[in-house]
Amino acid sequence: MEAHWALSQLDRPEEQGRFPVSAEPKFGVFYCGWRNLLLGSIIELGSADTVELFAFDRNSAALSDAFARSTSPYLESYIGMAWPADATVAMASLALHQRLRGGAHQQVIERWVSQVRDRLDANGSMPHAWDPYHDRSLTDARGSSQALINTFLPVINEALAQEQFGRFQEAFFMERLGVPAVSEYPKGTFGWGDVDSGPLILGAGPAATIVGSAACRMNGDVFHAQEFAASVHGFGFVTGVESKRYLFGALPIADLFIAWGRSMPSVQATDAPGFKRFHLWSVLALVVMWSPFAWRRWRGSRAGA
Repeated sequence: MEAHWALSQLDRPEEQGRFPVSAEPKFGVFYCGWRNLLLGSIIELGSADTVELFAFDRNSAALSDAFARSTSPYLESYIGMAWPADATVAMASLALHQRLRGGAHQQVIERWVSQVRDRLDANGSMPHAWDPYHDRSLTDARGSSQALINTFLPVINEALAQEQFGRFQEAFFMERLGVPAVSEYPKGTFGWGDVDSGPLILGAGPAATIVGSAACRMNGDVFHAQEFAASVHGFGFVTGVESKRYLFGALPIADLFIAWGRSMPSVQATDAPGFKRFHLWSVLALVVMWSPFAWRRWRGSRAGA
């Protein structure tokens, strides 16, 4: 089973060595949160053994204790560095443990929700980057982290999820040339792409749009989930029939996030996206985007003739 293989890879010393042993919790909240969520998901599928059940209980207790002792809702991922999205994933793993194993995390979850509400940015969204030493924001909300945060909030606290998803829709949902996408920066602001966002295209973030589709599915916005998925499909240079690859398989992490996003539960859409509008604008955008390369290639072939 692929999930068991992935879990075994995370437990290798060379992988754990990438993360801080002195962090609270050990190895930091990014490593512990995602690992615990993976372990809980294996258990939810009914394919875990006794050792894994015990590990899920032990790891969840360690995470819960770390959140309970912290004055900030955003624990360190690396020494001196914290990202609210990482803490959200970890908190989602505690909510999963409580549902599957009866873990007593409700007080910790409610305290975390209250702490989060006290630390929203100027637009009322959860920040992108956090200073865990001074318990203050370093970077306001961005599309890539908002997409991930809003994918997991519904399993933690429904009220907070509704509030944050509404702000996510207002500040980050966009259209460029008729193509729906998620912007990396809030409307009215500008910034550059980086390792978190990927290269931005007219402000649209590839990572934000891919994961944004999952966030929409989890929050019942199936219309935008389908629109963003169509954008990814249209501009992802898909290859393969039964087994699809995006960007010619050059970025397998994109394939993984697309597959993961489409595994999120969803309901049937009550309104269909405007695919005719989407395809017409997509063709125009692709022609504009690729025409310089086609022209150069044509000129080169003529010169060599």
